Amino acid sequence: MDNFDQPKNCRVLIAAAKALLPVLLYFRHGHRKLQIAAGGMERIRQLQGQRTIICPNHASWDDADMMFSFSRLIGEDFTYLTAWEVLHRSRINHLWLQHLGCYPVTRGQADRKAYEVTRSLLLSGKQKVVIFPEGEISHEYDTLWPIKAGMIQIAFSALQKMEKERIWAPIYVLPLVIRYKFLNDVRPALTRSVAALEQALQTECRLEAPLFVRINAVAQAVVEKLSRKFAVKADEADPSLDCKIAALRAAMLEHCASILDKQLDNKMSHLEQAHALQSALYARLYDKSKTESDKTLSKQELLTLPKLLHLVVDLLAMHENFVGPDSSDERLAQVLDLMEVEVFDGHPKRKGEMEVTFVVGAPINLLIFLPQYRKNKTETENTVIRLYQDEMDALLHTSWQNRSPTRVIAETKNTEIGRCPGG
Repeated sequence: MDNFDQPKNCRVLIAAAKALLPVLLYFRHGHRKLQIAAGGMERIRQLQGQRTIICPNHASWDDADMMFSFSRLIGEDFTYLTAWEVLHRSRINHLWLQHLGCYPVTRGQADRKAYEVTRSLLLSGKQKVVIFPEGEISHEYDTLWPIKAGMIQIAFSALQKMEKERIWAPIYVLPLVIRYKFLNDVRPALTRSVAALEQALQTECRLEAPLFVRINAVAQAVVEKLSRKFAVKADEADPSLDCKIAALRAAMLEHCASILDKQLDNKMSHLEQAHALQSALYARLYDKSKTESDKTLSKQELLTLPKLLHLVVDLLAMHENFVGPDSSDERLAQVLDLMEVEVFDGHPKRKGEMEVTFVVGAPINLLIFLPQYRKNKTETENTVIRLYQDEMDALLHTSWQNRSPTRVIAETKNTEIGRCPGG
């Protein structure tokens, strides 16, 4: 992983991808109606030509495609900080994504090169930079995972360099919520999904029970199945699902660490441990400069680990009563998607047509915090993170159903392919 992949932002390729986007979205995701919530376009226009880090929530596997759609909607090209393993999944994937403006970050370690390239991009101010500050897919539509200070540190470093070069310009952090909502009644599809899972897991099918009860029972069965596979014993003092899942994650991480001959740092969270192991795994899978000790494991053996480590991360979204009587259809579908991937060893089935709304928050001007940052870096970073989290929390818990969108980019329906309403 010595050769760093700079974002290339090929204008011709980006323009072609955006022209084909309605077709691509339809075949990848089915019908999607994409829109910006009221007031969002005005906020975006105010940041025209400004150095900006766009920081969306990361609740879905679809978020990367949606952010490219957002760039098409507002008529700008972005650069995207992308997980190293996503960029290097295949040679074609690497070439395609790099020319669309993606560049890699190695999670689980301090990636100095990604830091420097991001700072350089902010200094140039040519394109806005997209960073998912949660660092992982949360699978939770109404909750933001803890934010680390990395993106804030990069921005302040860029501001300090700009100050030395006598460039007096702000850098903004732009909160953005990607909200998914089904357009139609998907309860029949959700019911079919849970019935298929019950059959595959050979669990009791209680047709009279509420859907959330059946989903919780299926989740319990999935955890029990995995616990048997990894020889996780039940804690008699705490039989809760939370305890079972935590023990299961720990066992899966230990299993991966032993295969990779790595020692887990117990001071790290399970998410941090998973990222550290992913970093070590992908270095062995893709790095050409392997040592002799790396060759003791075959590529086939190593290829069994990515799914397992992704499952560890997915299990972070599952917890006691994670679905209940008040859970939205979107939440129920998200949980079913996670279990379908595990039980059926593939992609989740589409549950229904969706509306995707981009809710643009109030931009945070980091320049006004620069004097405070010089005095106390950590305190200032935490202040900015709290401002971002508070704004995102407000956006996540505000009902936008009755707010009219400013513009619709595309409806990826058979009859709508290639059409861009309102533009």
